[in-house]
Amino acid sequence: MGGWRIGERYGGSVDGAWRTITWSHYEHQILIAGRELNYVDIGWLGPPVVLLHGHGSTWQYWLDVIALLCQRRRVIALDLPGFGASRAHPWRTVSMAGIVATIAEFLDRLDVAKCDLVGHSMGSIFALEVAVADPNRIRTLTLAGGPALSIVSMFQHPIRTAWQYPRLALTVIGDMITAGLPLPEFVLRGVSRYPWLRKIAFGAYVARPELLAPDLCTQLTKGVGAPAYFHVPVKARRYQPAPLELIRCPVMLVNGRDDNFVPPADVEAFTARLPDARRHIIDGAGHLVTVEYPVIFAELFIDFTCQSNCGPPDPAASLPPAIGD
Repeated sequence: MGGWRIGERYGGSVDGAWRTITWSHYEHQILIAGRELNYVDIGWLGPPVVLLHGHGSTWQYWLDVIALLCQRRRVIALDLPGFGASRAHPWRTVSMAGIVATIAEFLDRLDVAKCDLVGHSMGSIFALEVAVADPNRIRTLTLAGGPALSIVSMFQHPIRTAWQYPRLALTVIGDMITAGLPLPEFVLRGVSRYPWLRKIAFGAYVARPELLAPDLCTQLTKGVGAPAYFHVPVKARRYQPAPLELIRCPVMLVNGRDDNFVPPADVEAFTARLPDARRHIIDGAGHLVTVEYPVIFAELFIDFTCQSNCGPPDPAASLPPAIGD
């Protein structure tokens, strides 16, 4: 298990590389089962890295990570159905299995035969299911702020889970009030402008919300009030996870020590069933670990995928000095 201390570059750098990219050049839409799916596709080297955001989020959650990784890899990040700019599935047809099938068809349409798959929070659940359903496609599996086992359990067995993890229960309820409902534009602007309001809005998700850059907060709030926000937890009540033992690829977990959504017991239960999984804990980080420490996450990911697919890592495989320092 790796451990990381608090670094100076919290929330990415002020001159983060994502600000230099004209994202509209790389944002696309594709029809999957008659529904428009929005995604970003940038970079061209090596097998693609596919990023799945968490519940109530969008592809913009990965801004810093995409900007770091796309210099050496092709990176694809999609808005899951009903989030961001992707159309929601009809209520009666929404299911966890249906979302997994949509992801699989999306990868087929983009001719992604092999990829390194990354999921955050609820996206980690979808990533696990894709890895089990299509093992030949997934080279490595990385879970950030996951696995979100107790979040799913919260919707399936609310009283029992709330009794066992009261902090998680309060956090989920707060999340449903703040991120689940559309907020007035002036409130969203205030979150970006005022550190004290930023602390209220992001305090449950990150360790140091007042240090998040205002323009980054603007991007992160694009997922607020998503049409599918309440679809997924309701449908998760009937979700039966695939056996973890069926995962054949190398697995890495990256978690913040102050994560309010993923209790340590979730991570311990996961690694007990997959003892070869790598585990990294980042001090001073909460649930949005890749937003809080994107450079550390990118370095861990590069080392992990290189070791898993190419043998021992080459020292030159670390991030370029212009971005990593």
